[in-house]
Amino acid sequence: MTETTHQHQHGHAHENTGQHWREPARVRDFVRRMDARAQERAPQFELMTRLLGRDSDDAIRVLDLGAGYGAEASAFLRAFPNASAVLVDGSEEMIRVGGERLAEFEGRYRYVHWDFGEGALPADPGGPFDAVISSAAIHHLPGAAQQRLYGEVLASLAPGGAFLNLDLVKPPDDALEARYREIMQSEQAAREEEPPPPSNLERHHSNLEALDHHLGWLRDAGFEHVDCFWKRLGSALFGGYGPGRD
Repeated sequence: MTETTHQHQHGHAHENTGQHWREPARVRDFVRRMDARAQERAPQFELMTRLLGRDSDDAIRVLDLGAGYGAEASAFLRAFPNASAVLVDGSEEMIRVGGERLAEFEGRYRYVHWDFGEGALPADPGGPFDAVISSAAIHHLPGAAQQRLYGEVLASLAPGGAFLNLDLVKPPDDALEARYREIMQSEQAAREEEPPPPSNLERHHSNLEALDHHLGWLRDAGFEHVDCFWKRLGSALFGGYGPGRD
């Protein structure tokens, strides 16, 4: 049976960033919506695996932050058959669903129950890691916590390791924000997907930062070869590499 490690959680941050993920119904709804978009997200996940620049048979170690039910980690475990992964998430229900979804990778992964809402990694996640990855999670943190997290991520990487974050970013101005919203609402309607309540959007997106801010924070933290590798509307895949990369 896959090990789940329970570590101390920062109570205040958990209330702000992870409270709603305690509710099984909300988790089921999220998983259902993400399953419906699995084909749409697959190219970005594949790009992330290729950005590592590693051979498919390398025994890489992966840390997935805000891993949820393991969709992103699965892409890496599948692309690298000798890889192992540590999945960090603050929701016991997400971890339960992940245990079902990751059954084919039994013995190659473990969950750590931890809320990184204050920008801190677990005390001993088991690194160093060849890749630290995240998807649609870090944007929930306040800007100062995001900056702290980037520093901790760099410290957890093996020499030349990659940090790859597929996340939401703030549009550069109000006009583009309105245009992006119109397009996304149209696409949701085409998928016959019910949009989340406005109160949820306001709460979840209140900490969005501009892409330029993220890239600057990564450089300030000490990452090299920092770039945005893919972007569409308010979603972006960005990151960098630790010192030692060729």
